[in-house]
Amino acid sequence: MTCPNQPLVCEAYSRFGSTGDPLMWYSSQPAKCGPLTSQRSRLPSDSRMNAPLRVPTKTLTLLILILSTRAAGGAIVSMIELAKRSTRRRKNYRATMLAMKIALGSDHAGFELKERIKHKLAAQGVAVDDRGTDSTASCDYPDFARAVAEEVAAREADLGILVCSTGIGMSIAANKVPGIRAAKVDTEFEAERSREHNDANVLTLGASIIDEDAAFKIVDKWLATPFAGGRHERRVQKIAAIEREDEGRAAKA
Repeated sequence: MTCPNQPLVCEAYSRFGSTGDPLMWYSSQPAKCGPLTSQRSRLPSDSRMNAPLRVPTKTLTLLILILSTRAAGGAIVSMIELAKRSTRRRKNYRATMLAMKIALGSDHAGFELKERIKHKLAAQGVAVDDRGTDSTASCDYPDFARAVAEEVAAREADLGILVCSTGIGMSIAANKVPGIRAAKVDTEFEAERSREHNDANVLTLGASIIDEDAAFKIVDKWLATPFAGGRHERRVQKIAAIEREDEGRAAKA
């Protein structure tokens, strides 16, 4: 293995190349060494016999890909193991999706996006219960927010997705149903955090805020993210306690 610019005197090679760690050699002085190469033309003819071992460029590229991915503690993780992990994640995600029942609802402003989400989920094999609306004719969003939220609260559906113009009205209405934690989401990051930290069981989307592609990505991220539990469980329980206290005061009134 040789440094393309200074094959016999490169300081980086002297420190790392001969110790069997080409990644350290390359990453230590990338600007000085330039791209890894096996070009023989850069070596003086009188030094070729004494030059260090050269490795083909394609082999070096693969070696860097393998060695550049390191797990915690510096342990090397092979590309094969990463591929296996990715495959397992995809299988787990699909198994989770197939086991779900999703309640869907929208008003007239969210009808078209709701329909596209419904067809996407159905194509993935997810059970979907469409609670309306069934057209773009003007209607009132609280009716559909309540229908979906009550279905989720009764555990007749695992999760719910609601769509209106902004997602705000749906989230306000759905959160009036005891046991519902509706999150109005505009980004994949918010989708992930709403599930991971807040155990959101209803997702609300704004058809006038995000496009179809963004909505699909948000839905996928939201459905694929599990609740983290731990300290977040304690916080979610405190939210539930507030809800129970409100219900108790209402009963006494």
